[in-house]
Amino acid sequence: MRATNKYCYFMEPTDGLFDAKDDVHCIPLTLFRGFHVETGDNTKLTMCFGHNKVTPGIDTAKAITTGSLNTGQNDVDEMVFTITANKQKEVIQDLVSLFNANYEDGFLVIADNSNSKFASSFISSVAVNMAE
Repeated sequence: MRATNKYCYFMEPTDGLFDAKDDVHCIPLTLFRGFHVETGDNTKLTMCFGHNKVTPGIDTAKAITTGSLNTGQNDVDEMVFTITANKQKEVIQDLVSLFNANYEDGFLVIADNSNSKFASSFISSVAVNMAE
């Protein structure tokens, strides 16, 4: 059976252990908001998602449609990739192709530092920055 939703998987630590807060992040592709580059760093690319942590007392269904599961409108989870210098466009192309591909299980490994598995050959690592 084909998955109806796709989920993006990110693993920050290199030791394979799930032993610290926000070591791993698996987020619905529907919360993807875009990419950006920080000023002056040609080896970084940031992938942004609407915040994924559920806050007690909010309307989760409404929050999903607005792109944030937290109470603040500017809450964004950021996955910061270290990439080959000046290859932002190529990384974005690789990831968009992955997003548009058909996958039976809906599980997209975007960046897994522990297993050195990355959705683009231009990505060498990821840092997971969760909004609080």
